[in-house]
Amino acid sequence: MQNPEKQASEICRELGSLEAMLELFEDIFFIYEPEKGTICLYNTDVSTFDAGVMPYADFKATLFKKAGENHADEIKMLAAHFEKMTYRFITKVGCNIFNDDVTISGVIVKGRVNRREGMPENLVGVIHPARARGLGENSEYKYDQLTGLVSKADITALAENRVDEKHAENTTIAILDVDFFKHVNDTYGHQYGDYVLKQVATIIESCMGDKGVAGRIGGDEFFLVLDGLGEEELRAVFRGIRGTVSSVFEGKGSQNLSAISVSIGSATYPKDAKNFNDLFMVADFCLYRAKEKGRNRYIIYTPEKHPTIDEIRAHREGGETLVNGREDLPVGDALVQMMGLVYYGEKPEVKGLISEFAERFKIPLISLYDEEKEKIIYSGGVQEEETELAEKNLDLVLKPPYEETWMLRKGLIVCNTVPLMPKGFEKESEALHAKGIESFIINSFTAAGGKKMKLLFFSLHENLVWNEQHYIYYRLFADMLGSYTF
Repeated sequence: MQNPEKQASEICRELGSLEAMLELFEDIFFIYEPEKGTICLYNTDVSTFDAGVMPYADFKATLFKKAGENHADEIKMLAAHFEKMTYRFITKVGCNIFNDDVTISGVIVKGRVNRREGMPENLVGVIHPARARGLGENSEYKYDQLTGLVSKADITALAENRVDEKHAENTTIAILDVDFFKHVNDTYGHQYGDYVLKQVATIIESCMGDKGVAGRIGGDEFFLVLDGLGEEELRAVFRGIRGTVSSVFEGKGSQNLSAISVSIGSATYPKDAKNFNDLFMVADFCLYRAKEKGRNRYIIYTPEKHPTIDEIRAHREGGETLVNGREDLPVGDALVQMMGLVYYGEKPEVKGLISEFAERFKIPLISLYDEEKEKIIYSGGVQEEETELAEKNLDLVLKPPYEETWMLRKGLIVCNTVPLMPKGFEKESEALHAKGIESFIINSFTAAGGKKMKLLFFSLHENLVWNEQHYIYYRLFADMLGSYTF
């Protein structure tokens, strides 16, 4: 048994260290013990909360009182994390429940379940005051209503002003988006998708701290402006964002048991570009390079190993991207641009058209099937490298008589979940699932010259519920391809 004097000495040392940390960070540390129904708060005089042990119910009531009606839903979400013992979470309350300091615009709460053998579970965490520069209630910026980050117009204007200031050297911009966000919306619903965006925004703010300002520029895409950071500091911020998102959303990604992830591309003024447009173009290039390399990563522009600005610009202007506009361009508008090229402009190559459609509509794999030759002649999409898998299992996909089943929808044969194919297709269901084909669409059309073709959409190794609102777009795309001669 440990010597009581030595044990007391160690306790005093630990308490002294904790007190020093509290003074340094001005945070509130907490330990919630659900079996006892109590929460222990460790804090300094900076906070108006009383340090010590109190009933959890009193703590919760105090939070609701401090937050008021406008932020009651945020407190409900925070309380749910406590009461459900969420293994790891990070959330934001958009008001100052910390004290009366007008420079604090909100708090960020982080928590994690602590498990020790032979001991009851508890929840440990921290309540951190948010003082991100430029994000206070008296800020001149407008805010994105969903995430609370700076609006697209204002974060863009801030970045442009920083880059235009000749003395504002070492300004980094970063573009971040959520990987396979369509899967999140389609699988868990748009309400959960909005929750993910709010949480990602909170994580970005938490990891950036006072190192810069963040905004939302559309859909699942965020824009960061960071000041005066070296490469290692940038890496630390990006690693923090990437790692925290994955740890908070374990098991919610596009693959079974995978986590939701983010991709980030960044560039720094004036080292990488001399004006804002070029800087944005370079950061955007790095974002798409991150996606090409498998997503769930960040790429910082490095002139020694990446294309030059002129090469990136030539790539963008060389017609390889058919549709103008960023990823948040409505898909209907993107399709109209493609139709304009096909019917009234210089017809793009079929493979490029298929790849662009797959990218815009977030379709894992599109294959164009020639019924006369009985083979796939073009493929495109994120899983294009899996074309061989689709080719080897075409008989399983194409041969069964689907027309008399519920799989026929608006002229398309739609299978959202292979294991749940209708009665009579048990063998095909088992075989397709074993091969890794989880969902598919068959879209038949007639090409110029009367040739019979099929447009095949696949989701491989992951379950995907096709967006019913897009069925008409899929039919229109097949009609476009029908104007080609194969």
